[in-house]
Amino acid sequence: MLAKVAVWAAACGLFAYVSWVHWPWRSLAAPDEFRGYRRQGVLLAAGMVVLAGSGFALGQACRLVGGSIQ
Repeated sequence: MLAKVAVWAAACGLFAYVSWVHWPWRSLAAPDEFRGYRRQGVLLAAGMVVLAGSGFALGQACRLVGGSIQ
């Protein structure tokens, strides 16, 4: 369960970074800087998807393990 909390905390932190730091930089970037911010944004989005998916998978794993203990 601690792993799930850590993964979700990392996902929330990454979401906050993208929302409050990366997106404003990207939206105000000069045309020559935009490509780099877009590439970085794609990587950050993939990271959020992986973290969120890992959190769901860990939750299901905890449910399966917890169900077999009872």
